Amino acid sequence: PSRKELFIEMPKFDKLPILAGWYSKEYKNLVDTREKLKEEIKAIEKKRKRNEIAKKELVASFKEDFKNLYELIGTKRKYITTWTTDELLEQLNDTLLFDIHAIEEQQLMLEDSSLFSNLSKELQLSFNDIKIKLKNANDEYLKLLEYKTKLSNITKDIGKYQKNLEKQSEKMRLIEESILSEKNQCPVCNQEVPEISIQTKEIKEAKEWLKWQLVDFNIREDKEDKSDFRSIIKTTDNQIVAKEKEIEELGKEKSRIEKEIYRIKNLKDKKQAIIQLQGKIIGKAESIKKFSNTHIMEEGKSLDDKHDFLEKELERLELRIQQNYNIEDKRTSAQKKLDNEVSRIINLLDYETKNAKMHYNITVGAKEGHELYDMTNSSEPSAFREIGSVSNFIACHLALSLGFLYFFATEKDSKVPSILFIDQPSQAYFPDFKDNKDRDKVANIYQTFLDSIKKIEKEAHFMPQIIVMDHVKNLGNNTLEENYFKEDWRDGKALI
Repeated sequence: PSRKELFIEMPKFDKLPILAGWYSKEYKNLVDTREKLKEEIKAIEKKRKRNEIAKKELVASFKEDFKNLYELIGTKRKYITTWTTDELLEQLNDTLLFDIHAIEEQQLMLEDSSLFSNLSKELQLSFNDIKIKLKNANDEYLKLLEYKTKLSNITKDIGKYQKNLEKQSEKMRLIEESILSEKNQCPVCNQEVPEISIQTKEIKEAKEWLKWQLVDFNIREDKEDKSDFRSIIKTTDNQIVAKEKEIEELGKEKSRIEKEIYRIKNLKDKKQAIIQLQGKIIGKAESIKKFSNTHIMEEGKSLDDKHDFLEKELERLELRIQQNYNIEDKRTSAQKKLDNEVSRIINLLDYETKNAKMHYNITVGAKEGHELYDMTNSSEPSAFREIGSVSNFIACHLALSLGFLYFFATEKDSKVPSILFIDQPSQAYFPDFKDNKDRDKVANIYQTFLDSIKKIEKEAHFMPQIIVMDHVKNLGNNTLEENYFKEDWRDGKALI
């Protein structure tokens, strides 16, 4: 398995017997066939699920259309929401729902298109005539309102004029009293003064004019002459009321004709809507009848039949693998071998738990997932993601990587190359070593690499290769630096 499979994705440990070289090519072919069957079964199950969803949506739409048809036709029967799909399918033969002639007779709908046309024309003409009359009436109404406003303004002006006359009359009275109280003769010569006599005469004439103006105004106020302003205003008010009533009646007639036009149009539209809805329902009914896994064919078989066939093939194949290949015993042995080696290595590294017992489940489809666990405290095992600290993180990665290197290298017919590439195992301590202890911990990592390949050499009779890329230098271990240090890419020298 790759580093990505081991630490990022779910590894496919069903390939372990092949990678470890336990069985021949025949086993690999059986496993590949099993995987293909599983994928085909999964694909069919997805398709069946999609079919079920699509059918559910189709049935919901079918029922909604049926409900709309009931409402549109307006039959005495009511649509029942609890009706099943089969009960609705049975109603396809109901003439009151799907025979347009029976519906026309029941609804008294107009079938003759010429009759539709004639009625529509007559109503439209009446409607246009009413619109013109209503417009004219509104125009006249506005003119009457404007005229009444002018009359009201004139009446106000007359009132002001009357008050002014009364004021002037009072002034004349006072002036008259003042003048009459004086003599028209000169006090020296006792002769009549002509200027005073003329002024007195003019004042008397003005008084008489004011008197008659007031009398005339009061007389006109009491008369009911058509020329009188109040009478004209009253007549105008009556004309406004009459015009309002006329507009109201014309508005009612306009609404009546509009409703009649809509009714005639609606009858025609309703018939078309019913026909369209019937077509949709019949089409969906046909789809529902065919929308079954037993009717959807693939390679000459229905989805259900093909699924059952593949399931039986998979059962036969699983039984054959189980009977001919002792997978579980070998896997149990391999699990113990891997866990022991990982536990041994991690206890040599900078790991916080002493005498740690590690476990990495290589069982196919393991419920706890393919993840490294610290089983030291068996009652509360710690998953790799929960262990924490960079040094623990590095220790777990190195232990598991070296554990798999050991496992595959010591399997006699393993197909996995015994090469391990590691990048910067010192990252938890570099670039600044806090003290010599950090330097010793890094040196210990490299010593663990050497011990691991020597152990493999002793058991498998060959030495695997570990390639390490790192920044550290001068670890204080001359054996490491003299025998295993190959290249130093610094000061302008580079790998790439």
